[in-house]
Amino acid sequence: MTTSVSLATTHPAVHYLGVLYRRRRFIARTVLFSTILVAGYSLIMPKTFKSEAVIVPTKDASTMSVLDAVSGGLLGMGLGRGTTEILLLKALLESRTLRDNIVRQFNLQEVYQAPNLDEAVITLSGKITVTLTADNTLRVAFRHATGYFSFNEDKELVIRSFVRDVAQGIILQLDSLNRKTQGVEARNYREFIEQRRATTEGELAELEDSLARFQTIHHVTVVDQQIQATYQAAAILEAELIKQELEFAITKAKLGINNPIVASLREGLDAAGKAFERSFGGRGTEKRYMLGYDRNLPDLMKEYLRLVRDIKIQTEIFAFITSKFEESRLREAQDIPTINILDYPAVPEIRAAPHRSVLVITAGVLMTILAVLLSFVLEAIDRVRLEHPEQFQALRGSDVKVSVQTKRRE
Repeated sequence: MTTSVSLATTHPAVHYLGVLYRRRRFIARTVLFSTILVAGYSLIMPKTFKSEAVIVPTKDASTMSVLDAVSGGLLGMGLGRGTTEILLLKALLESRTLRDNIVRQFNLQEVYQAPNLDEAVITLSGKITVTLTADNTLRVAFRHATGYFSFNEDKELVIRSFVRDVAQGIILQLDSLNRKTQGVEARNYREFIEQRRATTEGELAELEDSLARFQTIHHVTVVDQQIQATYQAAAILEAELIKQELEFAITKAKLGINNPIVASLREGLDAAGKAFERSFGGRGTEKRYMLGYDRNLPDLMKEYLRLVRDIKIQTEIFAFITSKFEESRLREAQDIPTINILDYPAVPEIRAAPHRSVLVITAGVLMTILAVLLSFVLEAIDRVRLEHPEQFQALRGSDVKVSVQTKRRE
């Protein structure tokens, strides 16, 4: 009863410290044993090595994508080429095609002892890390682990070299797939521009023929220079607006209507169209280029000026499309690297895992907490046994009976 009274009247903090003091050997043995066990396991567990590379898209003009061809266009704004290309490279790195090729190239199905190609690709995917950094670069890392009880330095060197080789293979496969992607893109772009060029050339020829017939029939060769200059200036501006529409169509086809870059282009195009309408009375109607002149011009002169105006527009557009057509042919013909490697994959000198000190410290802290909690549980059991021995024995006896009955039933 003395022990019971002392425990009941002791300050809680003193009681807790007393529990820890009485159970100090149990706590120390538990923490020491578990720490030694974890430290020993960390020595024999597999070692993981990692090789990584940092890459960015090449900025060579000949390898620019379709979007790059219009990114510095007439809207006076960049379209974020770097971000677009980085996201494309990231998508290629995460593609099934690239990982299938890596599995076949390095015979990873056998390395991972996978029953089929799909399982090997899944295992490989778990060992590749692709990170888009704040500097708008891509960090690509590949990991591979040794077996247990890895103490042979020569075997570890083989693993480290293997990690470097696979990381390099990933980068080479990325460049190859990106070249193919840009090749298809360049061909589609060239075919699109070629078709538009042929259409524009035909329309220009028809307008020139119409103007020639008009001059032959009506003998109109000279008009007021100020009026003609006004119409031609307005025609140049409308040609620029049509070029913007062409750039918008190309970009929308590449990125989709919901892309924020396309939305920005749409806003700029709408603003340019409204400005043109305020200045020249609208497009696609007979009100174009009024400026106070059309009201007093005879119908014959109006028709002549409109023919001159349309020829000027088509000439500007034809020159623009022709320059894009030549760029597309050059881009399609080029086959040079499409990525820049800032950091090349290297043979890792130190392991990426396990971090033995971290494991041991973590195990020590967790086991200390667990041992302290277990000490208080044991102390509570001892307290019940001392304060209520009859109930404790009865409870213990019932547990024994239950266990005996269970064994008999079995």
